Amino acid sequence: MRVLFAAFVALLAGAITASACDRGMIAPTPVEPVPASVWRDNARFSFLLGRDYDSPDVRMELISRFRTIPHFAELRGGAANWPADYRAMQALTQDIQRDASISNRLNQLCEAIDRAALGGAPLDEQEWTAELRGITLRLDQLIGQASGVGPRLTQYADVLSATSEHYARAGFRPIDFADIGPDPAAVSVALDSLRGRWHALQADLEFARKSLPAGPALDEATIEGLALAGASFRLVTAEAQGLGANFLPAQEFEALASGSYLYDACKVAESGSIQLRNRFQPENALTLQGDKTVVAQPEGDRDRSCWTLHRQENGYWTIANAASGGKVLEVANLPAAAFSPTPDGRGWGAAHVAALALLSVAFRRVFPPFQRHAGRGAVA
Repeated sequence: MRVLFAAFVALLAGAITASACDRGMIAPTPVEPVPASVWRDNARFSFLLGRDYDSPDVRMELISRFRTIPHFAELRGGAANWPADYRAMQALTQDIQRDASISNRLNQLCEAIDRAALGGAPLDEQEWTAELRGITLRLDQLIGQASGVGPRLTQYADVLSATSEHYARAGFRPIDFADIGPDPAAVSVALDSLRGRWHALQADLEFARKSLPAGPALDEATIEGLALAGASFRLVTAEAQGLGANFLPAQEFEALASGSYLYDACKVAESGSIQLRNRFQPENALTLQGDKTVVAQPEGDRDRSCWTLHRQENGYWTIANAASGGKVLEVANLPAAAFSPTPDGRGWGAAHVAALALLSVAFRRVFPPFQRHAGRGAVA
């Protein structure tokens, strides 16, 4: 009878320890994916706020507004760092998903301890310890990657939260005929959510690391630690999948983060000619008269009011006059009236000579069209 009771106790102990190992194999609840729109808006926002242009007077509208708000320098620094942080986040989530087998490896270590503790197959301590060491080193590497992004992401989210509140209170006039960039408040909310997700992932990585046992002790504490580590890393894998489900293709992200996406919204052939006309006084156009430019009705040589556009970079253009052998339109030669918006926001836009829309934006305070670049003017 005593033998049967001892056998029952052994079986019961085996069931308890086996279930402890199995806890590390329970699949966590799927994590909701980050929408692709969040990554797009953050990429556009980083381009519009993170660039340091030659002159404050020709910056794009969004950065022109934010530069009047406290902590602008910190905001611009965070926006400028975003492309690098985005790539680091993408790299870590991909690495974690490639290392998803860590949970299974921890379960195997747990079961090896369980079998040896119950008098089953003896434990190969050298092999077991080498496997645990490999997992430990890998978790340390992943934690290092996560901690490299965390502080910058926190600082950026905090400063954007504060400056977006200032932005909302500033009462900037709405611009209904142009897209000056993503809504700062919406970007702030999304970035704060990303910050929370990232900190959760980092905390779960650290918990998995701290749960690992120091060595192959044949006891419940070792089994419990391995099960907790396995379960925690499964959660980390789910979190990485949620973060990385909708990362943008590299080409799309680079286009948004560099500003080259602006060319997609400006369908103009570089070999063609355009006229720069007032949207509300279409009879007037920017015209070359000698070495000066004036805003008037084109007369005489029509080519003097025709301009060709050539791409530079970051969404800007070089503008040259068709009648002057390619004379480049300089910022200093532009009549102020052409680019100073009226109180009701009616500025200058550009229209194709065939009356096709070229830009649905106002000059200067929307997408400032002329930017000094290597001695040349440019249009956005």
